[in-house]
Amino acid sequence: MKRIGKRKFVILMGIIQLLFVALFMPTSIFAQNVSSHEEPIKFQGEGVMLNGTVLAPTKIGRHPAIVIVHGSGKGDRNKLRDHAEIFAKKGYVTLIYDKRTKGYSTFNRSYALLAKDVIAAVQALKKRPDVDPNKIGVFGESEGSWVAPLAATQSSEIKFVITLGAATVLPIAQQNWSIENMLRYQGITDQSMIGAVNRNGVRFIVGSSLFPEATYDAIPVLQRLKQPILAIWGSEDRQSPPAESAAIMKETFSQVRKDNYTLAFIPNADHAAHQTPDGFKRLQPLAQGYGEVMTSWLDQLFLSKKIQPLSGVVQPKQAFSTYVDAAKTHWYDSVQFQGALLLFLLIGFFGYGIRLRRHRQDRLSKMIRWIPRLVAITGGVATIGFVCFFFYIWIKAGKHIGPVLMGHSLVWLIIQIFTLVACLFSISLFFILHKHWTIASKIERIRLSLLTLGSILFAFWAAYWKLLFF
Repeated sequence: MKRIGKRKFVILMGIIQLLFVALFMPTSIFAQNVSSHEEPIKFQGEGVMLNGTVLAPTKIGRHPAIVIVHGSGKGDRNKLRDHAEIFAKKGYVTLIYDKRTKGYSTFNRSYALLAKDVIAAVQALKKRPDVDPNKIGVFGESEGSWVAPLAATQSSEIKFVITLGAATVLPIAQQNWSIENMLRYQGITDQSMIGAVNRNGVRFIVGSSLFPEATYDAIPVLQRLKQPILAIWGSEDRQSPPAESAAIMKETFSQVRKDNYTLAFIPNADHAAHQTPDGFKRLQPLAQGYGEVMTSWLDQLFLSKKIQPLSGVVQPKQAFSTYVDAAKTHWYDSVQFQGALLLFLLIGFFGYGIRLRRHRQDRLSKMIRWIPRLVAITGGVATIGFVCFFFYIWIKAGKHIGPVLMGHSLVWLIIQIFTLVACLFSISLFFILHKHWTIASKIERIRLSLLTLGSILFAFWAAYWKLLFF
């Protein structure tokens, strides 16, 4: 009987301890694995109906809520599901949705338009009976880290902001920095290629308006932001400059005396907070500590009502700064000038190959036909090869550039060799015109004149794009 009494006493004390923990320990302990269910949702965006999924706690009552905002590119709702599940397990009503396709493409997008979609998503959550309207926030990853704060400055219904991989430099500078990182990672040390693609090239991209929102300035938005914000970067981020962006954000908030913010760096994490050994190879799992940083910050926000700096923060690795003159264009960087020049080069090189039938036996062509042909072929190949390779690099964000030989891209070297051959034999072409001009037919004179003028312009064009610098 005494033994039974002791067991009852132990059980009773255990129950008392559990009640004590439930009453006095932070609620976040019990909110780490809240069960949830999924519901489809439709809401009206700006001029388009958007489809999504709500991950909602099964527990009855009002809960905090959050909208997940996509990065760049196609935005399937499940693309950031692993991030959304962190909030769902925390007990948040979490909305993920398919990004619009109308009004958003590779060459056409508006952060203002995307921000209106975010606000519409917030309003859709606010109407739900299981959502606490005073605890709705937004989470933006990559491009979404420009969109989410912008939406917050336009809606008081958004109570907090979390960003991941935010860039506070211009989008074109961020993309340029990312491409250069990728080129260096693949072994490129050739300054001629880096200079062509990431210096002259970036100014051409801006001048041609091929990169949408290239000069979007995040600083005025951050200056207007009143809501608490948690900004997170992976310490191994190679797409957005983490150290530079964090420093700019801190300085911006300091200037407007904003103190309800936290900056955090996740060790061994890439741009999207996935585990990575070097910032380029992305592993499937999210980095350790990433979810805890967000949930502990939310606990501070809604439980203690005061945001404290996170401790034990690692510093990010950023080997070089962004190109500060990325958006400073000149008249010769414009698509009009470069396009007209390119068109004339192609006419000069390939126009030489157009011959009227009755002039097939032209005396000049018999004597020195191989030199003009060599100039036309090598110059034409170099021109088209450069254009194709340049746009391939920018479209692929610097990935998969092919074989690299002693710090030089093999494709780039081949283009440079064709360029050099074209320029060298162009000198012989000048002597041909001078020596044989009088015996050439009228048609031949036109063809050779176009080829010669094209060769002269080609030399300047090649120097501008650093194709003559090995």
